[in-house]
Amino acid sequence: MIRKFIPLLFFFYTINTQIALPTFQAVHKPHSSSSSSSSDTLTFTNCSVTGRTGPTQSQVNSTYTSGNSLYNAVTINTQGIQEWTVPATTTYTIEVFGAQGGTSDGGLGARMKGDFNLISGDIIKVVVGQQGDWYSGWNSSGGGGGSFVWKNTSPLIIAGAGGGAGNVASYGEAALGIDAVSGEDGTDGYGGGEGGTDGNGGSGTAPSG
Repeated sequence: MIRKFIPLLFFFYTINTQIALPTFQAVHKPHSSSSSSSSDTLTFTNCSVTGRTGPTQSQVNSTYTSGNSLYNAVTINTQGIQEWTVPATTTYTIEVFGAQGGTSDGGLGARMKGDFNLISGDIIKVVVGQQGDWYSGWNSSGGGGGSFVWKNTSPLIIAGAGGGAGNVASYGEAALGIDAVSGEDGTDGYGGGEGGTDGNGGSGTAPSG
């Protein structure tokens, strides 16, 4: 029996800063207790890309180089969406984290985990959340990107991202990014702005949106 773990260690630049990077960890469990076991870890990252536009094929190729278990195994047909073909029919445990909002004060992404039966030849699509950009014009940053894993048109697992942070100097306060939650509804922003519901966007007014 083969059991594979796909901990999407949130696409972080580092795990401490949570920026999003799904990790597909495969652990082979033999039937016989006397047999040795082996493991293989596949880590999907945002290829060091930030902002709203995801990685290109060239950026993916530069990240998953020779010696990496994803070398020549990830295709970009639509920018930002990484496609990977399931090598073996088994149960996969997938863990995903959403990206952090912009700046070091940005909210952290949610963490989600689940088991999924995947079939050899299935094409799995992965979007690794990216940290929001800083916008000097409004002295604030964008929210992070969610992390998504799906097959065909069916989502397997999704983790929401953290809210962006701002620096409202004229009001004498910093607007901290709000951490993501695991439900379908978002939370209200710091100092104002309503969180989205049922997966839809929220609302807000400057400077506290």
